[in-house]
Amino acid sequence: MNTESFGSFIMGEFGGVACDRPWESNPTYTVYRHGDNRKWLALVFDATKEQLLKLKPEDSVVREYTNGERIDVVNLKLDPEMIDDVVKTPGIFPAFHMNRRHWITALLDETVDAKTLGPLVEMSYILTMRK
Repeated sequence: MNTESFGSFIMGEFGGVACDRPWESNPTYTVYRHGDNRKWLALVFDATKEQLLKLKPEDSVVREYTNGERIDVVNLKLDPEMIDDVVKTPGIFPAFHMNRRHWITALLDETVDAKTLGPLVEMSYILTMRK
C-alpha cells in the first residue's frame, strides 16, 4: 500500500474518520483521527533510511534506499501483545516518535500490502475509538 491508497482506504473503509495536517512546518504530515473523540488512529509522515534502520537494523527493505532518502510511513496503534510479532514483518518497525509499547511504524512504499496493513489499521481504529 502506498500513501495515496492508504488515505483512500482509511477514509473509505472507516466511518467518522477525519484527516488534517496540523503542522505548518510539515504540511505533508497527515493525522487520521476519530471525528467524535479526536483520538489519532494513524499518522502519515516521512522518515529517512537512517532513522528507520535505528529502529530495526536488519530490515532489508529499507537498506535498498539511498542514504538520506525520505520514505513515507504510517504510525498505527496496536495491542501491545502483538507488537513483537508484527515488527518481524519486513517493512514494519517499532514506532518512530511514538510509544513503542503501543504503536508501530509501517512503510507506505507498497512493501506492506493491503492484506497485511488493512487489519492493522482496523485494530488501530478499534483501539482508539470512544469506549
